[in-house]
Amino acid sequence: MTAATRSTLKTLIAHPDTAIHALRQGLPIKRFDELLERLEITQAQLTGILRIPPSTLARRRNEERLSPEESDRLYRLAHLHSLATQVLGDEARASTWLKTAKRALGDASPLELADTEPGVKSVETLLHQIEHGLFV
Repeated sequence: MTAATRSTLKTLIAHPDTAIHALRQGLPIKRFDELLERLEITQAQLTGILRIPPSTLARRRNEERLSPEESDRLYRLAHLHSLATQVLGDEARASTWLKTAKRALGDASPLELADTEPGVKSVETLLHQIEHGLFV
C-alpha cells in the first residue's frame, strides 16, 4: 500500500509534497466518497463540479482510482473546503457556506464556481476577505 493510498484528503492538503505524487498517480476512488461525505452533497452534484460523467465514475469505481486530472480537480475542491473550514470554524458551517449563494460571487454559490480555476480563485479571495474581516 502506497502513501497515496493511505493518505486522507486532510493529510494530502496538509502535505503538498505527498499530494503532488498522489495526484500524479490518481487518487483512490475512496477520496471521492470522502469528499462527497464532507461536502454533504449528492453524487450527481459532485460529478458535475468535477466534470466526471456518470459512466466514467462507474468505470473509476471498478478501477478503484481516479485519473490524475480528476484527482487534481477533486484536490482543488477539497482544498477549498479545508480553507472554508479553517475560516468558518467547522466542517458543517463550511459545507453549508459552500452551497449557499453569495452576493460577492454574483449570486452564485461557491460550489457553482468551483468547476473552474478562476472560480476557485474567486472563492478563495472571498474566504480570505472574510478571514480578515473585510466581508461578512
